[in-house]
Amino acid sequence: MKVLILPINIASQPAITAEALNKLPGITAKCITQVIHPIQTLGENTIFIPKHYPRRKPFKWLYYKLSYKWRIEKWIKWADVLHYVWEPALPDGKDLEIAYKMKKPIFIEWLGGDIREHKYLEQINKFYKEIFNNGYEYFELETSGHSQKVQQEFGKVKAKALLCPEMKLFLDKKLFPEGAITFFQRMNIQDFEPQYPSPSKKKPLIIHSPSAKVCKGTSHILAALETLSKKYDFDFKLVQNLTRVKALELLQECDIFIDQIILGSYGSASMEAMSFGKPVVCYIMPEVYEAGLPSDCPIISANPENITEKLEGLIKDATYRNEVGIKSRAFVEKYHDADKLAFKLVDLYKKELELKKTGSKEYR
Repeated sequence: MKVLILPINIASQPAITAEALNKLPGITAKCITQVIHPIQTLGENTIFIPKHYPRRKPFKWLYYKLSYKWRIEKWIKWADVLHYVWEPALPDGKDLEIAYKMKKPIFIEWLGGDIREHKYLEQINKFYKEIFNNGYEYFELETSGHSQKVQQEFGKVKAKALLCPEMKLFLDKKLFPEGAITFFQRMNIQDFEPQYPSPSKKKPLIIHSPSAKVCKGTSHILAALETLSKKYDFDFKLVQNLTRVKALELLQECDIFIDQIILGSYGSASMEAMSFGKPVVCYIMPEVYEAGLPSDCPIISANPENITEKLEGLIKDATYRNEVGIKSRAFVEKYHDADKLAFKLVDLYKKELELKKTGSKEYR
């Protein structure tokens, strides 16, 4: 079976997934990405096909401009199964139309701002509502229009949606009447050696990565830590302007990791921290649990109203930090291990291939 994952290596999910799939017998997986970023995980099966190239290199700019569509179509024809992440590869979803006419099984996985819709999220998350028009870094992306457009493009070709619990909240059931298959994001668990917080350490190291300060609620986090510093002894470091290697080294050394306290769910940063066996502080909306997040999720849910209280519990109790850290590693091993999830993906792919071969109405 030949699997193509495209068109952008968002959160390294396509590349991680392709490498895990290639470990399985009878599977050849390739990952296409339009952009390469230093913090991304890549692999030998990642193919760089830039949609845009700097004009200061005119020959390469012209080559990629003229060849982009042809190269995408070539790889679509090569594949037995197409697994999209984020959006179509060609304008107006032309590649989806090509794949649909060729009766290729199409899967779509959304991870965040691609379909997160602010009007609905503001109804269930007052913290998000407070920041959306007050410096929120992604306010131009997370609109009703964008969410509808991208969902319509995949809905009309009868794509199968693979979504984590948070993303299921934003799925348009009219476009996807079957709903979505709950599917968790993947991690290369074996690349992360757990280093659990010591139950005897009196002065914990806390880290926070303010990649998007408004989105993550950094000002509330810093205020809480300032208050707590008057009562407790701890070290605190901001992870910023560091190489990925240095950032991961710091993450492995810490005792508490603070992700975000606004959005209402967790992503790659929390998953990496949990893989190292760290207690994670991150706001999880009740609706995310209702949408399928397992009840054994060990993340300490905190928001701007209770962040001080939630951090205090971790700072003053080393045994508690250790226990949560152990649960964190167990959780990612159970739900986010790319190698385990690759088997489930292949089963889903095979099911859709069989429907195609037997002439299901879905593919007529």
